[in-house]
Amino acid sequence: MRSQNLSTTALALSLVTLGSSLAAAQPLLTLKDPQREATVVVGLLSQPTVAWEKVGDADGSGSVYVRRLRIIGAGNITRKLKFFLDSDTPNLGREMSGVRQHVTYLQDLVVTYAFKDEIQVEGGLLLVPESYNSLQSAASLLTVGYGPYSFVSSAPTTSKIGRDQGVQLRGYLAGKHLEYRVAALRGIREIDPHAAVRTAARVAWHVFEPQTGLFYAGTTQGQKKLLVLGASVDRQDGYGSSAVDAFYERPVRDRDALTCQLDVIHYDGGATLRQLPRQNTWLLETGYTWGRRRLGAFAQAAGQHLAGGTRTTHWQVGGAWWLRGHRANLKAGVGRVTRGGSSTSTQVSLQTQVFAF
Repeated sequence: MRSQNLSTTALALSLVTLGSSLAAAQPLLTLKDPQREATVVVGLLSQPTVAWEKVGDADGSGSVYVRRLRIIGAGNITRKLKFFLDSDTPNLGREMSGVRQHVTYLQDLVVTYAFKDEIQVEGGLLLVPESYNSLQSAASLLTVGYGPYSFVSSAPTTSKIGRDQGVQLRGYLAGKHLEYRVAALRGIREIDPHAAVRTAARVAWHVFEPQTGLFYAGTTQGQKKLLVLGASVDRQDGYGSSAVDAFYERPVRDRDALTCQLDVIHYDGGATLRQLPRQNTWLLETGYTWGRRRLGAFAQAAGQHLAGGTRTTHWQVGGAWWLRGHRANLKAGVGRVTRGGSSTSTQVSLQTQVFAF
């Protein structure tokens, strides 16, 4: 009952924040100290969701919950020293295995010292640079949710939704068109202190406008012309993953936008992570936004091919009403999961988003 009350409270908070974001589109709190060039911004991300799912021949079941409820803080302590942190309470009010969910944890904690654009040192709870999709912001996604295989390595490597403890070098060269990320992370050393340090690296070429933030965009609704070509690797003892990806978005006539993304990731747990079988996964997304109407349509397809031969595919199609872009929107999606050639489940979801930041 307590979790249900918390879910209702979170939903009410989302609606109140939705009204304020529609009216002002501002963060919840902003503090500035001009003399020290210091700024602190506090915001909120909330995604109330209505979902229905049917598995096999069983009757379908529905649920009302808050997919993400995040309190966000970011800012500059000095001109070169900045921070980002947020908490998350995922699936608040959703019943899983007979238990209503209510778990709040620290999602991100990143402190960055930028010597210059080319050399930035970061430490804390970091997103592992494993692919474009796994580095996207949950607040800027094109579809309803990430690709189903973008965080396959999280649980086996004792990470939390793609986050791991460590340090990272990040920088932008060649007029900010060439991006690199090199990280040394904890990985399974939490349970095996004798394991090697987990290392991950990524390079990306931003053909048009660069993206220089911690997170990548899912869509800018045609505000930017983007083409990103990237490659990533992740290693710890016998475990390894490698990925190639591409993201493209361009404004087209009458303030419309076309968005496309492709990610291909190979995972192999080896003798180190036997619970992570060797597999190839892929993700393909595309969408079109009608800017003047604030409407969009999208499609997502993803697949997983295990070394033993099992193939699973996901697809999702839907639409979005971009009331105020990512600050306030409504998305609806219909999806199907097929395993081994037979349909296993169908999902329908309606998700609102409030992003006051």
